[in-house]
Amino acid sequence: STDVDSSRLYGQNAAFLATHGGRATMTGARISSSGIGSTGAYGYSKSTYISLKDSSVVTTGNHSAGTAVSARAMMKVENSTVSTTGDSSPAIMIADGGGILIADGGSFTTSGAMSQGIYSKGDVTVTNASVNALNAKAAVLKGNNTLSGTTLEGKETTDTVPYNIVLFSDEKDIGTMGTQHFDVRGGYLISHKGGMFYVTATHGKISLNGTAITMDDPAANLITVAGNDGANGWGTPGRNGGHVELVADNQVLTGNIS
Repeated sequence: STDVDSSRLYGQNAAFLATHGGRATMTGARISSSGIGSTGAYGYSKSTYISLKDSSVVTTGNHSAGTAVSARAMMKVENSTVSTTGDSSPAIMIADGGGILIADGGSFTTSGAMSQGIYSKGDVTVTNASVNALNAKAAVLKGNNTLSGTTLEGKETTDTVPYNIVLFSDEKDIGTMGTQHFDVRGGYLISHKGGMFYVTATHGKISLNGTAITMDDPAANLITVAGNDGANGWGTPGRNGGHVELVADNQVLTGNIS
C-alpha cells in the first residue's frame, strides 16, 4: 500500500526496515527501491540500530528518502554512496520523534524537487563526506546538527523560500524546543541559488569554524532571520519570527544579515 505519511513516520514500504529494537549491520550492501514512499534504509523506534558500511543506497520514487530514522532510532553510514532521484526524497532524513544519524565519509546526492541533502528533526553528524542537493535546499534542520570536513551544497529550484540552509521549529513545538544548533567545522557550504541561511520560527545558533562559504548570487543575504507564510508548517504567520546567534571562529564572512 502507499501512504507517504506512514512511509515518512514509520518506514512503511522501505526497502530495508529495522524496528522496535532491531539491530542490523551490513557491509557491502546494495539497497535499491523504486516505489512511492519507499525509503532505502529506515530505522524506527528507540534502541533500533542500523550500520551500513561500504554500501550503496539508491531510490527512484517520490517520497523515498535514502537513509532515515525516527522515534529515537540510530543509524551509522560509513563510506557509502546514497542517491535519490524522486521528489521529496532527502538523502539523509530524521523524521518525527528524532533520532541520531551519523555519516562518516561517502557521498549523498539528490536530484528531485524538494529533496534536501539533509532533512533533520534530530541529531545528524556528517564527517568528511559530500552532500549535494541538485534541485533543492542543501539542508532543513531542527535539533543538533554537525558537519566536519564536509561539502554541503544545494540549489533550490521550486520552493518559494530561496535559501540554502533552513533552521526551523514545527508549529506544535514553537516556544518549547529551545535552540536549534548547526555546528560547521571546516569544509564547504555552497549555495547555487539564493541566500545561505534562513532562521524562522525558532532560535538558531550557527557556529562556523574555518568553513569556506560560497553563494552564486552575490546580492543574496548571508543570513535572513524572519517569519514565514506557514506553508511548510513552520508556525503561524505573525507569530513565527526567528532569532539567531552566530559564532564565527577563524572565519571569513561576506554578505548581509537581516
